[in-house]
Amino acid sequence: MLYVRSFVIFGAIRAVFSAIFGVLYKIISIFHLQPLLFCAVAGALAEIAFGWIGGSRAGFIVFHLLLCLCVVYAVISLIFSILSPRRKREKRRDAAQIVSDFGREAEEEEKRAEPLRAPAPAADDRPWPPRPHLTREERPVYYRVRQNPEYVMAEYADRCELYREAEGRLIYVRTDYKER
Repeated sequence: MLYVRSFVIFGAIRAVFSAIFGVLYKIISIFHLQPLLFCAVAGALAEIAFGWIGGSRAGFIVFHLLLCLCVVYAVISLIFSILSPRRKREKRRDAAQIVSDFGREAEEEEKRAEPLRAPAPAADDRPWPPRPHLTREERPVYYRVRQNPEYVMAEYADRCELYREAEGRLIYVRTDYKER
């Protein structure tokens, strides 16, 4: 019983401190205040340990000059990040690159030709993962994932399949179905 109460109490205290430090971390990272915080902590430790900042005029001037430089850095980097948000969007847009483009040619051929019926699978020959019944043979468009080039994505009309390339073979990882 005591264990449960202490677990709840310390869990609540931990949640409060986690929320407080999470908000502080977000504020520090949004406004680029890491160097300022580092200089302030280093200056406080130097003052406590050696008395350098309050004991001499030069230490006081150097410390406050460093703090001013850190504030200027934070302001400039914040303005720069506000004025140039395009970089992040471009990085997200270039996440995958086309490996082959033969899927589009196959779609044009299929439009010209009559649709083919896929043979019904036998009871013991079920495809994995289960796929919806296709009325014609479909060729995917392949993309290589730019963040990790060992992954290849095959895009179909109704799904995207992810494969990992190892020893010259594609190993199935997962399937994500598109919403209709």
